[in-house]
Amino acid sequence: MGQLRIVRELRLKNLEFFLITDGYAGPKICHMLFLDYRRPSTLKDFPFLIGIEDEDTFGRANFMKVIIISDSDLDEHLKEELEIIASGFLENKPDCHWVMEYEIASIDPKHVGLGENIISSIKPILSKHNFLLEYDDIPQQHFNYLSQDIH
Repeated sequence: MGQLRIVRELRLKNLEFFLITDGYAGPKICHMLFLDYRRPSTLKDFPFLIGIEDEDTFGRANFMKVIIISDSDLDEHLKEELEIIASGFLENKPDCHWVMEYEIASIDPKHVGLGENIISSIKPILSKHNFLLEYDDIPQQHFNYLSQDIH
């Protein structure tokens, strides 16, 4: 595997979606989905810490989740690299907890060129992670802007 290339495919107020490829024109490795829940974190967001942390004192002002979506399991070295990338986006948030999870799902990069296709591709994953998206498609002209928000 060469250098990882990160291509942002969608940027909304509470969601960012990236394609990770092997080098500049290499094959897709995975997608990286950032979800900003805009609510305090709770121990329920980190079930692996239940019984270890105190529920009364645990939590921060905001909770975010990073979901790595790949066609198959990824090796541990690649997972470490992806966590480093995610932490580069999120570690500077002073009162934020975040967690990284992995999903096996097929998202064809050739079909993710339009907002409607991106949303329909990730909608089942958003639903599984209790993340509400306010709309079902994005007008094509919004992809001319840094952010594709409709409102």
